[in-house]
Amino acid sequence: MKVIKTKNHKQAQVKGYVRVQPSDSGEGLYDVSVSTYKNPNLGGQGLKSGLFLQEAKKIAAKLVEKWGYKLVKEDLSTNQRYNKWLDEGRNKQTIANKKIAQVKSNPLDGKSNQQARNIINRKIIPQEQIKGFFTDDSWQGIQQIWNAFNTAGLDWNIMGSDYYPTDSGNPMGGKIWQVEVNFINNKGRPTKLGGTVTAAGAGTVEDPLSRYDITAYIG
Repeated sequence: MKVIKTKNHKQAQVKGYVRVQPSDSGEGLYDVSVSTYKNPNLGGQGLKSGLFLQEAKKIAAKLVEKWGYKLVKEDLSTNQRYNKWLDEGRNKQTIANKKIAQVKSNPLDGKSNQQARNIINRKIIPQEQIKGFFTDDSWQGIQQIWNAFNTAGLDWNIMGSDYYPTDSGNPMGGKIWQVEVNFINNKGRPTKLGGTVTAAGAGTVEDPLSRYDITAYIG
């Protein structure tokens, strides 16, 4: 995303889209979901679900007025951009899934659980490269971890991801990915190690994730 610099930060480009749509929770209920510039594939990522319409609209209005999001309406131009984001996100996810299918032997096979933890956290996760702060719009630091997993030949999956809010109520205060790594341990048993990768926002009040740092641990 090209950043537009203005004298007034509130005039900067919108952070993403928010939409209110009918919920699967029940008739007459609605969900509030968002898409961001960092994650165009998160069109279905819900912030709140199963709300009455007025409550859902209030949450969406707060995201628009206070945090710089744009409300998805039923106009063609907006929906074209929104759907393009979703398509781009699906394509990225398809490519990522193909990368996960490795032809290399799993370096954790035959290791004890503790040995596997040490290999992942001390040797495979690029701890030096992910030190400090990142200011990109494409999760470059996070991608370094995924690329390291793929290069090493790990059998791994992203089980889910969630944003968490700041103390001031911005819903995009940071993001956590839940990760699972599979291998055959030294006793010949299929084993899973779970862990998290976290991007903690350290940017502005309006845009916490304009600057973020990373922590990662599996085991």
